[in-house]
Amino acid sequence: MLEDVFTMPVHSAAEVFPMLGDDELDELAADIKENGLQQPLVVKDGTLIDGRNRREACRRAGVMPKLVQLNGQDPEAFIISANIHRRHLTKGQRAMAVARIYPEGERGRGKIDPARKESETVSFTRIKEARMVLKWAPELADGVRTAAHSLDHAYEIASDRKTKAEAPTLRLQALRATDPDLADAVIEERQQLEAAEDQARGRRQREREKRQGIYDALIHIDRFFFVIGDPDHQRYIKDVCTEHPKELPIDRVMISINNWRTAIDVLEKTLTE
Repeated sequence: MLEDVFTMPVHSAAEVFPMLGDDELDELAADIKENGLQQPLVVKDGTLIDGRNRREACRRAGVMPKLVQLNGQDPEAFIISANIHRRHLTKGQRAMAVARIYPEGERGRGKIDPARKESETVSFTRIKEARMVLKWAPELADGVRTAAHSLDHAYEIASDRKTKAEAPTLRLQALRATDPDLADAVIEERQQLEAAEDQARGRRQREREKRQGIYDALIHIDRFFFVIGDPDHQRYIKDVCTEHPKELPIDRVMISINNWRTAIDVLEKTLTE
């Protein structure tokens, strides 16, 4: 029986909390040997739910620990409550412990993230930061758990990795919003993202130049700056009307031309061909 107690597997949620150091375990063992175990171990279905340090101290003291069964409570919630409220942990350690027990929140309408239940003890913002560390910098998570380094330090590294990893996706989304054909070319590996972005910028520049051309044409027409008999001016006005019929309708040009009765036949023929 003694061997069963000391080899009993530990619940995975309990293992996210760091054990006491050797000196503290020796002190606890000495106290148990002199005064007995005051708080029994909590077990459920052959698994140790709470009491890893007490069990180890009992082993060192040669004392058989007492056991009680967890009765109807959620094991994860019990473990968090028993350890976070009892231990002198940093805020980062607490957040990391909860994040490792509840690595992902419940998804879907009406579902509540179980980690929010611990928000009175642990900031939910810090829990989300710890989750980001678990996802983007998992090798740093154990250091946060043992207070080898701060959650702030690990989160900064994880956040930077996330930003760099997601940047191409966000850039591609932005490209699709303006130039879906170029985005498709990138996805189909017919074009590099940087080259597609350069091409999109070129399109924007040409669009700006066209808008400027419309403005210039309107000024020429409204102020009669164009030379009626000049073929280049006629061609320019016609091209603008053709490419931008909404912004510069031919009717508007014709009204201006009608004010130049001597040239109406020449330019009207050119614009309406």
